[in-house]
Amino acid sequence: MIKQFAKDLLRKKGLRYLFAGVIACGMFIFMGQMALANTYVTVTGSTVNVRSSPEVNENNRITTVSRGITLRVVEVSGDFLRAYVPEIGYAYVAREWVSFYQTAGTVTAPAVWIYDLPDTYYGTPISMATESEIFTVVSYYGNWYGIMYEGELAFIERHHMDVPSVIAVPPARFSTSSDNTVIDEIIARAINYLGTPYRWGGTGPSGFDCSGFVIYVLSPFGVNLPRRSRDMASSGAHVARSDVMPGDLLFFATAGGRTVSHVGMYIGGGQFIHSSSSRSGGVIISNLHSAYYTRTFVTARRVL
Repeated sequence: MIKQFAKDLLRKKGLRYLFAGVIACGMFIFMGQMALANTYVTVTGSTVNVRSSPEVNENNRITTVSRGITLRVVEVSGDFLRAYVPEIGYAYVAREWVSFYQTAGTVTAPAVWIYDLPDTYYGTPISMATESEIFTVVSYYGNWYGIMYEGELAFIERHHMDVPSVIAVPPARFSTSSDNTVIDEIIARAINYLGTPYRWGGTGPSGFDCSGFVIYVLSPFGVNLPRRSRDMASSGAHVARSDVMPGDLLFFATAGGRTVSHVGMYIGGGQFIHSSSSRSGGVIISNLHSAYYTRTFVTARRVL
């Protein structure tokens, strides 16, 4: 009887452990899905196939999507991402034809400072985040995550945030490389004027309009540009939006239509610096991939 009791007990415990294991696996998968729930990628290929399964064959192609479309990722399957495709639903795209756009990060410490810039650029605290707060993460800079805070780029130390690792946040810097000293100096000069107020017709250094700021930053480096942003947009060489590098100029039609009315300078990591006339304006850093700047983007030019 004792042996039978022991067998029954082991059987019950085994079922209990099995049940617990199933629950744990389910939670792991569920949490993995949740971790990716706010992860987005941007299509970089000109015409990318959308498939019904995570493989390439002649029968599983559903449709195609064009360059620049943003997709929400819900699962990773080898070399493919399962994503929500508008008007199609959930389908698969190859990872090689998309690039990271943004994801969500959760604060893991009880209280964490949010900085306007990384310490490399003498950043100062602008606010405080608390444990479990979630922020949109757009890139990382050394030991810092670049996050969106009140519509602008800000920074939190990486060891204070939990970010999904399956879709790696891309490294980014404010310059192209340590040996490209001219680009480094130009971007450092631009960042030095963060917070300078917007002034219509302003050419600095106490106030700038958008083109006045770009001219002021670049003129010491022998770059001569037209005064108006619409004329400036014909300078240098054209660069595809997907190929922009730090130092390239970005042009926008912020007044409607396709006529250029605003200019900024790309600094890396999907961010650009410009003198904005918006309510929170002046010289600020903004996200090139935000809905507003995606909609109003016209062209990019390389003048260096």
